[in-house]
Amino acid sequence: MSKPPKLTRGVARDARRSARSPLGDVLRSALADDLLRMLLHEPGALRSLPEDVHQMRTAVRRLRSDLRFLGPAMLEERSRPLRVELKWLAGVLGEVRDLDVLEDRLRGAVVSLHLVAETDPLFEELDRRRGARRAALVEAISGDRYAGLRRTAIAEARSPGLSDEADRPAGGMLVDRLSKDWRRLIEEVESAPADAPIEALHELRKRAKRTRYAAESAAGRLGDRAGKAARRIGRRCKEFQEALGLVQDAAVAVFFIREVADLLPDDGPARSALDALIDHQHREADAALGRYAILRDRLAGA
Repeated sequence: MSKPPKLTRGVARDARRSARSPLGDVLRSALADDLLRMLLHEPGALRSLPEDVHQMRTAVRRLRSDLRFLGPAMLEERSRPLRVELKWLAGVLGEVRDLDVLEDRLRGAVVSLHLVAETDPLFEELDRRRGARRAALVEAISGDRYAGLRRTAIAEARSPGLSDEADRPAGGMLVDRLSKDWRRLIEEVESAPADAPIEALHELRKRAKRTRYAAESAAGRLGDRAGKAARRIGRRCKEFQEALGLVQDAAVAVFFIREVADLLPDDGPARSALDALIDHQHREADAALGRYAILRDRLAGA
């Protein structure tokens, strides 16, 4: 097994000395920070501005992550319904964000391949789908379900339903929970075959992202040594997550291109251009898989 950044012994002692605030106070602070970011980007998301959709989705994911990571401080009957609603909201935002990412990827590819004129049908279909998803997003954020989620999130950030664990010092618990997340990621990486299918790689990516968010949340609330170790974990998870993200993005692009290509004449210029674009995405995926293999070996110590 690879040598992970240490979160034991001296580091744990440093965490206990430097992060003596009750876990409940850490939870309040984290929820307030995450909620503020979410609400800050709400107006732009209502206008379907790509960066605001992205940032609001990220804030929602971090809010869900903190509810999980700092979960022992909060009553499950208060935390679980909010996590369910946040998952719904992240999904609605993700439906739009995923198409924004796809468009950026495809536009860069068609420019590099000099296929701009021949790929109009591709972007016409993408615009059609995104229009529908943006309308669904606006309807969701303007609706009663989101209003209820918003009220609940604000109430919990102000006065969360705290458990008996909330009075415990935060430092040691943060270190223990992050260590567990980190070990589980390494174990899953070690058990994944080198030629794992795209579905398994996507699950690994989600695990890496979950651990990254936990590390980033903990880093700013620990002492110098423990915080430094947590930041290293966060950086390694981000690097791993981003490599797998490129693999996933290429797979999504190929699936979308094929769907559009199936609607076009076999002998037309657009069909030929889309075939070339699919080949390009396969090459991009191969390069990303090569990067993943290097990072996998580093994590697994192979």
